[in-house]
Amino acid sequence: LLKKRGITKNIGISIYDPKDFDFALNIFKPDVVQFPLNVFDQRFLDKKFLSKIKKNKIKSQARSIFLQGLILNYKNKSLFTKKKKLRKYIKKFDDWCKKNNLTINEASILFIKNKKFLDYLIIGTEDVNQIKQNLAILKKNKQINLRQFALKSKKLIDPRLW
Repeated sequence: LLKKRGITKNIGISIYDPKDFDFALNIFKPDVVQFPLNVFDQRFLDKKFLSKIKKNKIKSQARSIFLQGLILNYKNKSLFTKKKKLRKYIKKFDDWCKKNNLTINEASILFIKNKKFLDYLIIGTEDVNQIKQNLAILKKNKQINLRQFALKSKKLIDPRLW
């Protein structure tokens, strides 16, 4: 109805789990689907999920590429009082980044940038300098594979369970 009236061009959904997408498709076909995608939460790289998006001609948006900012702020121990195990994984990722001459920010963005199925990338920033840094990273043409960092535990990767 909103689209017919010209109030909006697209109607989308924001999901936390691939199962949420199936549930939504049973009700209506969104124009856009937004989901978390980052080094640790790679559940949405599932071929079944991606083929449903493509088959239904739905635009895709990746969000939470820094896992609610925790990836960039893992040195702040106070943020991890209930997530100490997650902090250890982020430290391993940071060590990998250093060995590969990348910042943790660069690796996180490049990992997402190279996903060809994505139509949009949502990046939260705190100031203009971060926007400039992120744009510079997005201009880089570097391929990286970070499958080895994917975590299965929803308790670690789903902010609703923190």
